[in-house]
Amino acid sequence: PRVMENNRIQYITVKAGDTREKLENEFQLLKWELARYNDLKDNFIPVPGQILYLEPKRERAETGLEFHTTVNGETMQIISQKYGIKLKSLLEMNNMAEGSEPVVGQKILLQPTKPVN
Repeated sequence: PRVMENNRIQYITVKAGDTREKLENEFQLLKWELARYNDLKDNFIPVPGQILYLEPKRERAETGLEFHTTVNGETMQIISQKYGIKLKSLLEMNNMAEGSEPVVGQKILLQPTKPVN
């Protein structure tokens, strides 16, 4: 199937020949939606193999997914896409500034921490 689901959000994997316009038409999306839903720049170009969400991402990962241990080459954007979490939420949960990236082996929280009473 073309449309799959992660974290209760519909997504597709970009295929060779997919253009942004083609995807927007196929899935009846407004021009700003793909960029905003995927934390991408307005002028992004889809790349084959890339995951693109068709709906807004969530504030946290699915229940049971507490953290992610980073591997070489992973960015916060990649982790955000992998778990269907808004990049802003992921950065906030991990006390990271926009534009900062994790180091290899770093534990990235996927759920907000519970306040200690």
